[in-house]
Amino acid sequence: MNIVNGNIQSGNYSSVVSGYNTVQGWVTSDPVVLIIVPDLAGFVLGDDGRIIEPNVTKIVNANFTVLPPLACLLVDFGDNTPDVTFGFQHLCVSSYPTVAYGGPSSNPMNIPHVYTQEGIYQVRGLAWDYRVSYSSQLQVVIAILPCNMPNVQIVEKYALFSEPQINQKSMPLVKATLSQIQCNRTVPVRVKAQFHKFGGYSYIAYITNSG
Repeated sequence: MNIVNGNIQSGNYSSVVSGYNTVQGWVTSDPVVLIIVPDLAGFVLGDDGRIIEPNVTKIVNANFTVLPPLACLLVDFGDNTPDVTFGFQHLCVSSYPTVAYGGPSSNPMNIPHVYTQEGIYQVRGLAWDYRVSYSSQLQVVIAILPCNMPNVQIVEKYALFSEPQINQKSMPLVKATLSQIQCNRTVPVRVKAQFHKFGGYSYIAYITNSG
C-alpha cells in the first residue's frame, strides 16, 4: 500500500503507521524519520569584476536562492582544464562518473581557479538536484594590464552631509578633482565624472585623453 501526501513542507518528520486486527488490536510500527528537502532554486555564477594576471588565483562565486543538501554543481572553467563537481557526492559521481569530485558545496561558494594564459574565458556552471536543474555563465578576463588602479580625489570635499557647501544659483560652483593613473606605457584613458542632484537629476561628463 502506498500512502501519498503531496502537501508536506520541507523539514524533518517522524512517521508512524498503525494497523488493527481482532487478535492483537492496534499494532504500531517503529517510527521512521523522513527528511523533506526543498528544490534547488536561483543559481548564478559571479565574481568581483577584477581583471587579474595569469597564474594568479581567480575566485568564482556560486550563489543559490535555495541549496538543498542533495544537489550537485558542475563547473567548466573554459580553459580546457578538467571539469569539477561539488555537492552531494553520490549524485555528482553517478551523474558524471568521469569528472573529478571537488568536495561538498556551500551557499555562497567560493571556487578558486588559476588561469595560465591571457584571454577571455567563459565559465559555465550546471546545478541540479533530483527534480530540477539550472545553468549559469560568467565571462572572466585574464590580462596583464599596463596600469595600476586609478587614485581619484575631490579636493577640499565635505566629509559630512550636514555641512554642505551653499551657493546661489547665479554663482558658479568650481570643485577641483585629482585623478592619477600610473602606467608603464602610453595608453588611452577615459575619465567619467557623475554629478547627482537631490531630487532625482544626475549629470555625467566624459573626458577622453589619448596619452
